[in-house]
Amino acid sequence: MRSSSTVQVSSVRAFLKVADLDEYAAGPPLAVVLAPPEAEAKTLTLTSDPTTFNGTPTSNVVDLTDEPEPGQWEIHVNENEIPESLRPPQGDGHIRLAADRVRDLFTYLEYRVS
Repeated sequence: MRSSSTVQVSSVRAFLKVADLDEYAAGPPLAVVLAPPEAEAKTLTLTSDPTTFNGTPTSNVVDLTDEPEPGQWEIHVNENEIPESLRPPQGDGHIRLAADRVRDLFTYLEYRVS
């Protein structure tokens, strides 16, 4: 293994596992904001299409070839953009993702080592 290897992320795609796919697909999609280190944030809109990944909400592939090397990344959701299908029935003054409605969020990164 070379000690001077560099990792370069080239693209990202997100997948969302939800409790009720039909309810999610009937409403607006969730938008997730991904910010690479020292780079402009990218919005990943997770849409449900029955012909793609069996309807699993997924984003388009986002090109990151011009972004800096890996470091600390940030991922978040703007609370005012959380669809009703993913909100808890009652809130505490903030809009949050409901733990019983969102099973998991996966990010798929393509990268190369040089």
